[in-house]
Amino acid sequence: MTATEARRVGTALSTLVAKAKVVPVTPDNSIWRVILPFQGHSGQSFHVYMYHPLTGNGTARTIVLTDGGSMVRGIRELGTPQLKSIHDLLASYGLKLMEDMTVMEKSRRPIGVRMMSYLQAWCAVDGMFRIWNATKKEIANELQPSSRRREDAEAVRSGS
Repeated sequence: MTATEARRVGTALSTLVAKAKVVPVTPDNSIWRVILPFQGHSGQSFHVYMYHPLTGNGTARTIVLTDGGSMVRGIRELGTPQLKSIHDLLASYGLKLMEDMTVMEKSRRPIGVRMMSYLQAWCAVDGMFRIWNATKKEIANELQPSSRRREDAEAVRSGS
């Protein structure tokens, strides 16, 4: 690889990262949304909501990251083994799958590390969904008799 090619790759990565947006969600700016330039298996962009939960005395604690339920949307249709796999995968990144199927990150790690973990986890979960969906399609195709097998079965039935 030449230095020019390496610079081109670096420029492409910088351009990609520059497409990320951070926008307010609420009028009082208490919730913000990070929109990343990646699309998941469902066609929607990766995004993370950020907010400070307030303590009893009104002071803010650690920034909470959540997906608003979009990372694992559709997981209930896949079944219990897949749900456990997703739960374990998210935990390996320091994230928690909540009962309402939102993914939360509330640690005290630096925000850059937390955002990177969130993005890595989202890519991993999205990859799992893609594999499971591809596997379901393969199984469905294998269960469908091919036209050749259908012709052979018809020939056997007709006695040819």
